[in-house]
Amino acid sequence: MEAVLAPFVYLVLFSYAFFFKGFTGLAITIGAIVTLLMVMQLTARVNRAAATRWWREVRYFALPIMRKKPRPEKVRTMTRSILPSKNRESARTDKALRKRAVRRIVRTSLRIEDFELTRHDLLREADLSDVVRSRQVEDKLHHFMRWCRAITAGMDPDEALGYVRGLLPKNLIGDHAFVHWEIELQRHRDARSYVPRRERRRRESQSAFDSWRFRLHRVLACEPHRLGELNAAIKASRPFDEERRLLLGIHDVDAFVATILSHAQYDAERRCTRALIANKKGGREGRPFICSESEDQEQPLVLPQFRHL
Repeated sequence: MEAVLAPFVYLVLFSYAFFFKGFTGLAITIGAIVTLLMVMQLTARVNRAAATRWWREVRYFALPIMRKKPRPEKVRTMTRSILPSKNRESARTDKALRKRAVRRIVRTSLRIEDFELTRHDLLREADLSDVVRSRQVEDKLHHFMRWCRAITAGMDPDEALGYVRGLLPKNLIGDHAFVHWEIELQRHRDARSYVPRRERRRRESQSAFDSWRFRLHRVLACEPHRLGELNAAIKASRPFDEERRLLLGIHDVDAFVATILSHAQYDAERRCTRALIANKKGGREGRPFICSESEDQEQPLVLPQFRHL
């Protein structure tokens, strides 16, 4: 029904608007507004996830079939093009030196007099992991990565990884190329999930503020008499002439928490508040915690900018 109405509206009714001399633009504008209203009313309760599920299934199964598979000669050329590393000469020399040193150790072990009493590993192998890694770092990879990104355009990282694995040969050269492609995809995943240090500190500060604020507000709402106990504990933990921050009431929870978390001189207030929250039934398991070098002295949060709710 929609396939019949849509051409009728756009081809017939909009074309008929040109017969209204002097009102063509107005007729088209009104028709467009009415059409938009009808479409919004018809699609207001449509579940878009369910409506587009068929496309995701078709994309998952049909696109690999529709995608033109690279020729075997092209795959072989791109795979072998990684081998001429810029660090191959030094890697070859390091490999020879490592194996020569192992052979020297084995020959020395064979010449000892108490050979039967002392156990020696005569089948040891040279550790070449760092040599292989240094050689792989200097591989020429830009052209191979561009080719992999071109043939996997529109795929998810997991799909791109499996698709390239299916194209590469099942040998040492293919495994070597696949390792580079896997590292490239992992690097892009890490880049997308990277959070700057300042943003991480801001999130940690906001999370600690929300935790302290919620639990202290819960304690005062359930047991209002705890306000006097908290202020009495703060007064007892500080000399009379020192500056101290008292809680004025349940309305002062946001400002109180922001102040004691943001300034180093309010360590006694933080300890008393933590003790009050921990004594609340069910509050010990989820009591606020600030990372510190020792359990006796708590460190204040660095960022004082909190989003008061």
